[in-house]
Amino acid sequence: MISKQMNALISELCQANTQLAILHALVQSSGQIMRKREGHRLEDWKKLVYESSIAEVQRFAKGLERDGGAGWPHRELFERTRRGGDQQTQVY
Repeated sequence: MISKQMNALISELCQANTQLAILHALVQSSGQIMRKREGHRLEDWKKLVYESSIAEVQRFAKGLERDGGAGWPHRELFERTRRGGDQQTQVY
């Protein structure tokens, strides 16, 4: 868990730098997708990545697509979304 001081610093930095705020939001949402196993949100996350102007995160997303999610901690989430949705694969 992040301390109140660290949270305040992150908030201050994000307010001062739009790129950092976008990156922070993308990283936080990708973490939530993984922790909660919300594979249905992966496509929307990738759209946000491609709409951002952060080349490094865009390369990461392209690599996920190219490698079939091999770099993604819960690969089955990526596979499931590539096949068309949660209804086709159950994750335990």
